[in-house]
Amino acid sequence: MATATDVVRETAAGPRSLRSFYVGAAIDLVLGLDLLLFGPALAALLMPGQAEVLGVASGTLLRVLGALLIVFALDTVWLARSPNLRRYLPLVIAANWVWVAVSAVAIVAGYSVLSTVGVVAIAAAALIAAELAIFQRRAL
Repeated sequence: MATATDVVRETAAGPRSLRSFYVGAAIDLVLGLDLLLFGPALAALLMPGQAEVLGVASGTLLRVLGALLIVFALDTVWLARSPNLRRYLPLVIAANWVWVAVSAVAIVAGYSVLSTVGVVAIAAAALIAAELAIFQRRAL
């Protein structure tokens, strides 16, 4: 049977151990808002001269990506805050690794249309996602 001290320890350890998920959600939220609000301007900076990607306007594509990141950030917080849903947190880690892989493909496949700023920004985002995935795995 758990004592009051055990409950306090578990409660105190819980949010601290899941801190990397909250940090990841905050980063996703900020990046998502940036992409959503400034998609066309960022597209011009990251992919100058590239009006469309896969038949979709570059700015619109970045805005959609921003909206998806905001939803992902909110879902991450929801999973981390709900004890019954924490078993799904490995999916957040998997999504971060997918982001890393897609970023690598985007750099290789789109190198000719990306600006130097675009390559650096995508690579930096991928490195941050990989670092978060490592810390999140350790937290579980």
